[in-house]
Amino acid sequence: MKGELRSRDDLPNIIGFVAQTEKTGVLVLNRKNDKIEIGFIKGNVNGAVYTRGGIQELIKEYLVNSGKISFEDFKKILELHKETKLPLEKILVDEKYVDTQQLKEIIHFKIQEIFDELFSWDNGSYEFIEDLVMYPNSTIKVSLNTQGLMMEGMRRMDELPNIVNTLPSLDIFFKRVDDTKIPENLGVEEKRILEILTTENSLGDLIRSSGLGKFLTYQAVYNLLRMNIIEKTKKIETKVEEIKERKEKKVINFYEVLVWSLLIIFLVIITSSGFYIKKFYPRFLTYQTIKNRATDKYALENMDYLLTVYFLNFKKYPENLKEISDLKWIDALSVNRFFYMKTEFGYVLRPLEE
Repeated sequence: MKGELRSRDDLPNIIGFVAQTEKTGVLVLNRKNDKIEIGFIKGNVNGAVYTRGGIQELIKEYLVNSGKISFEDFKKILELHKETKLPLEKILVDEKYVDTQQLKEIIHFKIQEIFDELFSWDNGSYEFIEDLVMYPNSTIKVSLNTQGLMMEGMRRMDELPNIVNTLPSLDIFFKRVDDTKIPENLGVEEKRILEILTTENSLGDLIRSSGLGKFLTYQAVYNLLRMNIIEKTKKIETKVEEIKERKEKKVINFYEVLVWSLLIIFLVIITSSGFYIKKFYPRFLTYQTIKNRATDKYALENMDYLLTVYFLNFKKYPENLKEISDLKWIDALSVNRFFYMKTEFGYVLRPLEE
């Protein structure tokens, strides 16, 4: 079973047919650079994957971005996965980061998000691959009612146009309205947005970090605007460049003091000893040597920091360091000073001089 999607009305018919006939298989839907795969077992949904622009959206990155698991714990989980070869979901449960029920709820939440996104598609292609089982070896089994996922997805899409009229861009920034009283019966989603709201977080940032998903974040922000608890504000650039600049100034100032101190000591020793500078030149660090070493150490720390920021923004490490320079976070010449290799569980980074 395969064909073309010509309108949003095609989707309920295709998915409804799979559910009603209790088929087992994977429905693959493509639109430009996006792909959605939905797994079915006897008509119920057992899994879904969304690959947006060639980048697969994974639950483990969602756990970090939403704050449910810290970045440090995330690295520990990956190390355990590398050492033991155990599935990530088993490590999450065994190490008590989440329990089985919580993980099932997160999977349900992410699948609903994918259905929400799918019901915004009005074109593309589809193919149903029968008898193919998604995640056959997963230790966490889910079986979700397809009709319920569809109804919720369509309901949300019906509500979204009014919200998008108020919030037409992901690059909108917000701030709390001064002296506004917060209602005692404020919803859970609205409270979550207020917890993480700063004038440096755009609507897109709130979606990535709220843990609520796209629709519920939109809805919560929309409700807070209507209640006059928050208001739109001017776009404020992220602090990445500012933090880099402060860090660079701090490190350079420290090393400038160190370099000049050593240089003065060097001149005093040479002058008092009465020897020619040329004779002892190789035995002492020159100003340039100290400066180069200081710069190399700072550059390595700075690049490591930028890779961490990149991961938190894009949910993956770059394929090469050119992607960092393309973002204007660092100049291309600085990038060329490093050996970088992306690995399955992180990256290898070191100066080319080593």
